[in-house]
Amino acid sequence: KDMGAALDAWKKCRDVRGQHGIGGAGLLFRLSPAQADQIWQHVKETFVEVWTLRGVDHAILSCKITAHEEAHQQHRQRNIEWWERNQLKREECLQRNRVRWAQRQIAQERRNEKRECRRMRKEDGGIRSTSAQERAVRAQ
Repeated sequence: KDMGAALDAWKKCRDVRGQHGIGGAGLLFRLSPAQADQIWQHVKETFVEVWTLRGVDHAILSCKITAHEEAHQQHRQRNIEWWERNQLKREECLQRNRVRWAQRQIAQERRNEKRECRRMRKEDGGIRSTSAQERAVRAQ
């Protein structure tokens, strides 16, 4: 009976949390702080619900969780600041890549234009040569 209840509680918490790249670098590599906070609120509600059903006092458990959250507020704030800096870096990198891509496109267009000009000059030179040859033949 306890094993079944424990598995049900675990599944509930796992389902609420979702599969956001468990392990590795951390949640903020994959989600925004707002999304992570939303997940935390759902997990916290489910956690309290599961333990309340098991007979734990709702008020006491909520107070403990709130105290834990307050104790880790500075850590969460540093994580949010890190995420914001990281987002700025990503955005700057994306912007640089867009500029580079545009420059490459312009350079490619110029190369194509030069290639086309050379091809046309070559064709024109061939036509002029033929005309010059024809004139030379006619002159004889």
